[in-house]
Amino acid sequence: MANSTEVKIKAAFVGLLNQTSFEQVTISDITRAAHINRGTFYLHYVDKYALLTSYEDDLASQLDQLLHELADSLTLESLRTNGIYSLNTVASIIEFVANEFGLIQVLFGPNGDPKFEPRLRRIVKDAISTAVYHIKARAS
Repeated sequence: MANSTEVKIKAAFVGLLNQTSFEQVTISDITRAAHINRGTFYLHYVDKYALLTSYEDDLASQLDQLLHELADSLTLESLRTNGIYSLNTVASIIEFVANEFGLIQVLFGPNGDPKFEPRLRRIVKDAISTAVYHIKARAS
């Protein structure tokens, strides 16, 4: 779980990206909005690019893990019987997206990172491919 300083930094970052582009956001903007000093920011992140990379890597990693859990749990019979929507992993994915919605929204928005969407698309595509492979392998 993130500490209170990290929560403040994240909230400030999301708020700023709702107003302006990442390139225009400064460390001073982040620290002012988070009500922390620059030294505190630098205890957590080297610069704003490390901050962005940290958030994107964390989101991508969590989503990848959840999607692969989903892929691993699917069988042709479970899909026929219950459908995909009854699985606990789907609820976990929905909860994850809901909890990170503000960050996801700004990263996908006009002020976010244009490279992030293709990255997540690859993760989803890989997870779907894995799920199809597992279902086919288990069905035969």
